Amino acid sequence: IMARWNEKDLAGWLLAQEAGNDDEPERWHIINMPAIAEIDSIPFPATCTIEHDDRLPGEPLCAERYPLPKLKAIERRIGPYFWASLFQQRPAPREGGMFKRAWFSIVHALPVGCQFVRYWDKAGSQGKGAFSAGVLMARTPANRYITVDIKRGQWSATEREAIVFQTAQMDAQRNGDVSIWAEQEPGSGGKESAENTVRNLAGYSIRTETVTGDKVTRADPFSAQAGAGNVDILLGDWNEPYLDELASFPNGTFKDQVDGSSGAFNKLALGSPLFL
Repeated sequence: IMARWNEKDLAGWLLAQEAGNDDEPERWHIINMPAIAEIDSIPFPATCTIEHDDRLPGEPLCAERYPLPKLKAIERRIGPYFWASLFQQRPAPREGGMFKRAWFSIVHALPVGCQFVRYWDKAGSQGKGAFSAGVLMARTPANRYITVDIKRGQWSATEREAIVFQTAQMDAQRNGDVSIWAEQEPGSGGKESAENTVRNLAGYSIRTETVTGDKVTRADPFSAQAGAGNVDILLGDWNEPYLDELASFPNGTFKDQVDGSSGAFNKLALGSPLFL
């Protein structure tokens, strides 16, 4: 029995092991009773059984002790992080402090005359750990921003470079002049990886950079414009996991898509040398 403080806490680790264990699953029985019933249930492994909760969304767990107005007052007082962990059994708020799902409108086409940046946030391990993500973002002639496409995976270094090159080819065919940036991780390994990417993309507009500041600070400008309603998303099958990561940032497990979005936005909005 525990509160969910982090997606990698004991319960999160056990569930992750269960999801990846097809041969000898533990077949946990899960009792998950949020203080206020939610519309969407948490996705648990198929090998687990779930205690039935017949409440409708929005109903309190025990109205006699904690009626809904009292629960809402507690939520306002303690904030979304503590509320999600202590009362809703979620390790991160469904709506994070920096991005709200409702801020982003889905569009079906791009206007003419956009400028494009594809920004790569690269991970070093294959099949585990962080993802590599390449976020393509556009700035419209009206100075709005559109997340156009995301390539994401847990690839080996060789496979990743092949996908980066293939993506550059497709971007050029579809959108013309696309500026490419890649984050350079600290240390000699990060420098070597960045140099490999530059060589791999000979003939394309490619730059690398060593980032400064933490992920939250780098995401601030993008968050501000999203909150002002100036950021849209082009319709695609990647939309839902992208919005999920934005909504849980910075408390969620993965941050690669947010990092890539922040990098692309900052290059477009803050005067990348490629546009001067």
